[in-house]
Amino acid sequence: MKVSVAEAAQNAMSLITARKLAVNSNRHMPSRADEKIRRIEDEFTERNITDFADLIRKHSSRFSITHLLRLLVVEKKARVLLAKEAIRKSWSVRELSSKLQSTRTSKHRNAGRKPFIIEDPTLLLVHLEKRIDGWVRWVVQNKEQFPIELGAEVKKAKSAMERLQKDVETRLNRNVAKAE
Repeated sequence: MKVSVAEAAQNAMSLITARKLAVNSNRHMPSRADEKIRRIEDEFTERNITDFADLIRKHSSRFSITHLLRLLVVEKKARVLLAKEAIRKSWSVRELSSKLQSTRTSKHRNAGRKPFIIEDPTLLLVHLEKRIDGWVRWVVQNKEQFPIELGAEVKKAKSAMERLQKDVETRLNRNVAKAE
């Protein structure tokens, strides 16, 4: 993996250099890949890319051009810091995307699929139960990751969600009994 990671760092620099040469020589029509590289070139300095390549080699990270493209949704101030953290922690593109969605510096805070309205009360309870169950499982799996100062609040929220889950289950059972 270390060899391919070092190659990835070299590829990032090589692609930017190749794009510069191609644009300067006007020898071909810009492709979609060229457009992506142009965006990276516009948003990151050559020094940033060189620093990233050095860090990638040092940490044997899986950081790639795709990571750089994902970082474009972040305000400039936070972009380089997040890139360096992603390299040091060897985040996958998915991990970086998840971090970007949760960060307050993302330009697309309210992006994503619009919630749909459920008019059937029983179906609404089914969806609510599913979401509560997923949230409770997520909290249990990640409880060691929460900051210590949030531990008590997360525990209270988990207990409240578990009470709500029991209430929803009771109501669902009543609805099913009525329907029979």
